[in-house]
Amino acid sequence: MQPLPAADRRLTAQRWLDKRLTAMENGDRDAMVDLVDLQAVVTWIRSRTTTGDFTQYGPDAVAAFTAHISRRADRRRPEQHLFTDPLIVAPVVTRAIALVRAATPAAILPLLAPLLGEAGHVAVNARLRPQAMTVSLTRWRTLSPRLRQRLLNAIDPGWHR
Repeated sequence: MQPLPAADRRLTAQRWLDKRLTAMENGDRDAMVDLVDLQAVVTWIRSRTTTGDFTQYGPDAVAAFTAHISRRADRRRPEQHLFTDPLIVAPVVTRAIALVRAATPAAILPLLAPLLGEAGHVAVNARLRPQAMTVSLTRWRTLSPRLRQRLLNAIDPGWHR
């Protein structure tokens, strides 16, 4: 494995995550909210990720994700296909942090659209079944009101709660 360049998005995401964890340890409630939102968004992205989502992170990341999908498709015991390989976790968390931090509809929509099946991309699961995420307040109930509002406003600027 090769070291990442200092400007790599994965390292930027790691620095943000480190700061939020430190802030949370120091009692910052906003940091806790960000981390809970991050957990939900990571789950969305992880379950809708395809091999193509890893190409920009290099052949090692693509190979790691391909191996992960192969293990899932083989239906081995869960502990044998946990989503823990840093080569696949880092890109997923990087995408999730970008969505959690995005503040404007112009920044949010390109990050959210692939999860919703927009822009010609509908993610598939390990069995190659379409798995676009539906927009519903029930599904998004675990998000903070602040993030939920930003996402809904990005999808429909006329949305008001």
